[in-house]
Amino acid sequence: MTSYFSDFSTNQMNINELTPEEKQKLAKEYFGKADWAKEDGEYDECIEYCGKCIELDPDAEIAYIYRSRYIYKRAYENNCAEDYEIALSDYLNLVRIYATQQIEDPDLYDNYQGEMRKESAVLDAAWCYLQLGRYQECYDTLNELWERQKPDENWKSRISYPLKFSKERAAQNGETLQLNHAIEADFAEPLKELQ
Repeated sequence: MTSYFSDFSTNQMNINELTPEEKQKLAKEYFGKADWAKEDGEYDECIEYCGKCIELDPDAEIAYIYRSRYIYKRAYENNCAEDYEIALSDYLNLVRIYATQQIEDPDLYDNYQGEMRKESAVLDAAWCYLQLGRYQECYDTLNELWERQKPDENWKSRISYPLKFSKERAAQNGETLQLNHAIEADFAEPLKELQ
């Protein structure tokens, strides 16, 4: 059984020269290394291997999940905008993957708790927008999420904090958000409780 891993990593083989089967095999090898790195607490290595896996397989859901989790944590610890951008991209790719799954395989989507996974990725993207100072995008993302999830009190609770922070931080930076009156009415009481 041939391994493409060493060729790719040492000689920087052009991935466009690989067949789809070779790409999938190599992506699995990289993800295996990412999983081992995660288990060993080597999160930077996990992030790197997930990136290589994603380069080979742009639909590698679990690689996006791992990388987004650890790169967001690293971004938060180091206040690193570049890492927040990568995490945001990963969350948006997860939304894309789940949306495609919803269309192509609705049974899997439902049985795999696809809606919860997709909407959680949307919420995580909103947190990235907030950390990047993109307050209107954070607010708009939360508004769209709430339109799909109301009147679920669990989602109302999860949305309250980033909604509050997006408004506060925008005001602190002299920005005026374009507010949606419906979401403002829905969140009037929860936001008062967060004062």
